[in-house]
Amino acid sequence: MSYHLTHRDLTEIEAQIRKMRRITWERVHKRVKDRLGLPHSISTLKKNSRVRKAYADRKKDLSIKETADENKLSKIHLPKDPGAYIVELERRESAMLENLKTILGNAVQLGIPVERMELPLEPVSYSPTPRKPR
Repeated sequence: MSYHLTHRDLTEIEAQIRKMRRITWERVHKRVKDRLGLPHSISTLKKNSRVRKAYADRKKDLSIKETADENKLSKIHLPKDPGAYIVELERRESAMLENLKTILGNAVQLGIPVERMELPLEPVSYSPTPRKPR
């Protein structure tokens, strides 16, 4: 025998709906039954205005997210000639390697050990130095 949905039950159902990544009434019913132990039917859940609103809001949020993901994918520009693009990337990589060799060579000439070059940079404070009191 099912009982009346309390305020706490409704709050927990709303929280469960907000966590769902894919939403259908069957999934909501299964989650409410399995995780919250509430024996209510799908029609009972559909009739409750708070549950209906939480369901509609989550469905809307997921559709907005899905549209945003599709827009991100549509903005990806693939090169027209992949072979030429790969050649360009290899050229850039070799230029960066040459720059790295130059930097390491200069460091060695200046007496900076390579081990020191591998350490993370020390933070620099650009704030004005405080004046000494007179």
